[in-house]
Amino acid sequence: MGDNEWPFSDHVYVVARASVPEVLRFTAALQPEPEVGSRWWTGYPPTIEIPVPEGQRLMTLWWD
Repeated sequence: MGDNEWPFSDHVYVVARASVPEVLRFTAALQPEPEVGSRWWTGYPPTIEIPVPEGQRLMTLWWD
């Protein structure tokens, strides 16, 4: 990336045991949308596997 560029994504995946309200509290400074998804952003897993261990959940945070 160039000196004046910044990484960007319109969504991120979180895998955790934490509840949705906890994850939103942890990420409040990032200002994600208040609706948290519970599946892959496109409906398909990403090309690089993101394991979801037993007892944990996948959450998708996103920005509009």
